[in-house]
Amino acid sequence: MSKYKSQKGQYLQKVIDLRSSGVSFLGISKIIPVSEATVRRWCAKFAPELYYVDFMVKKKALREKHVRDSVSLPSDVEALQAEILRLKSELTKAEIKAEAYDEMINVAESELGISIRKKSGAKQ
Repeated sequence: MSKYKSQKGQYLQKVIDLRSSGVSFLGISKIIPVSEATVRRWCAKFAPELYYVDFMVKKKALREKHVRDSVSLPSDVEALQAEILRLKSELTKAEIKAEAYDEMINVAESELGISIRKKSGAKQ
């Protein structure tokens, strides 16, 4: 048996052991002197259940993120509804204030007998 084949067998076993312990393809390629593509190819060929682990983990993480986002949506909706109520309250206060100022000007004009409001239209 050539030196290359015996090294390949050792590396292959080490790749399978590392992959089954959860090390990524890139991590394995940094530990063992073979490329990441070779590690992926070996896993796909000799241990397919280890090759697809990354895809399943990523798919599960995406699914959990989607669930978290959809769960957090009602709290966002509640926050937006609270903001709407606050803004409506401020608008009501501003309208009451404007009406009070208008009435104050009406009273001042009637008691003092002078025109306070600006006349519409420009002088020519």
